[in-house]
Amino acid sequence: MAILKVSPPPATEDINELRAWANDFYEQVNYVLGNIGEDNLETDFFEKLFSANGGGDNDI
Repeated sequence: MAILKVSPPPATEDINELRAWANDFYEQVNYVLGNIGEDNLETDFFEKLFSANGGGDNDI
């Protein structure tokens, strides 16, 4: 399973540093979303997702 590791944006006003962070974030999200497979979309996945987010009766 692909894992998304996100560091907080840099505490700077340097636009090049912020742009590099945003680009890295975009590439990580693109990779994770591109590698979602059927095995990740089973009922077990949704149970883990909802338990990690505090549960609830949310519909997907």
